[in-house]
Amino acid sequence: EEAIYITANLFRMSGSGYGGMRLWIFDKNNLAKFTVHDPTGLTSSIATTFMPAEIRAGFNGLPTRPAGSGTYLIGYSGLNDEGKLYTSVIKVTNPLNGPTFDQWYVQFGTLDVHDTQATFQNAVQLGSTADATSRIWTNNRRVLDAVWQQGSLWCVFTVAYPLSNTEKAYWLKLSTMTVAPSVLDQGVILGDDIASNVFTFFPSIAINSKSIVAFGFSASAETIFAGAYVTVRDDKTDVKGSVQSTEIVRQGEGFYSKVFDGTRNRWGDYTGMANDPVDDDCFWAYNQYAGVPTEVLGSIWKTVWARLCVPPKTKPSANPSGSPSV
Repeated sequence: EEAIYITANLFRMSGSGYGGMRLWIFDKNNLAKFTVHDPTGLTSSIATTFMPAEIRAGFNGLPTRPAGSGTYLIGYSGLNDEGKLYTSVIKVTNPLNGPTFDQWYVQFGTLDVHDTQATFQNAVQLGSTADATSRIWTNNRRVLDAVWQQGSLWCVFTVAYPLSNTEKAYWLKLSTMTVAPSVLDQGVILGDDIASNVFTFFPSIAINSKSIVAFGFSASAETIFAGAYVTVRDDKTDVKGSVQSTEIVRQGEGFYSKVFDGTRNRWGDYTGMANDPVDDDCFWAYNQYAGVPTEVLGSIWKTVWARLCVPPKTKPSANPSGSPSV
């Protein structure tokens, strides 16, 4: 691919309110050459994050794409109309030579089944009380990660899942093979094999050339501290809307409460999932987990990373204090 894409939200220094979204396009062959754009053309009316999709093409047997094919930006912030939920997709074409932008709204779900639109209650953890600061902030519904491969656009975000009254990590797969994108599949990362009434949040995604999709996420519940987890989906054989059993990267070890202002016990805001550059069967997950509180620092979080291979070469393994082990 010929370009690197970076999006950012703008906020006003004086007063308050969302100031729009901007897209930076960098020439991969000359990073000093870049352009800045407002792809929505609606600087102050759509307050959401648009995530640029990682484009996977031209390696590991994946077909190449013509120059100028660009990328896709995808956003979701709970946009709904008459009970229907919509994601917004922007196609970026000719990124280095006068980029153009085409935008669509794609209906993917309904309020009663997929996302209630209720204010997030935030995730409970072992030791949570009625005090709001004892819950871990799950933030909002914005798209956190996106990837495109062979005509399919994938993204992940968090929803207020109506069937469990918890926040859940959610994935969406769209087709880009026609002029307007359309829904191919979608699902919830329930995490029921982690704990009862578990919250899953801050998801990330990657996909390999064999259509194995890897998801990283955080999770906590009344019976467990906040930890790091992964799951996968074989998009060729698994039942639509499903993911496989959860693998533990690192379980939480202690209660976590770091209040920045008001009742915001912040966590995340992101996890990471990346393809192994050498072995197409493997992925690297990056996350955090709650450590044992210390006398000096109180609650602490620790970084963890793990190598996940499908089919397994080893179980996901991690060494937060040194080099990754496999």
